[in-house]
Amino acid sequence: MLIAFLPNSTSISIGAGETLGIGLFELLLISAVWYASIRFSLKVAGPVYVFNCKIQSFFAGDLGSRVRLRKSDLFQSEAA
Repeated sequence: MLIAFLPNSTSISIGAGETLGIGLFELLLISAVWYASIRFSLKVAGPVYVFNCKIQSFFAGDLGSRVRLRKSDLFQSEAA
């Protein structure tokens, strides 16, 4: 397979093994970004859900409830 990056540039010849290696590397990078984005979104979405529930219970008249978050969650200072 020949790949030319720019018009008038020399082309690079890569074989099936290199193509497979590049594809697997891209799959690994995409999987890592997907995993990190899921982990980070849960660290944000969890506390937002807890705050929402506590605000609703506050307006329902439960003034003594406390906000408890996981140690790894964001918004720890807001929950204190």
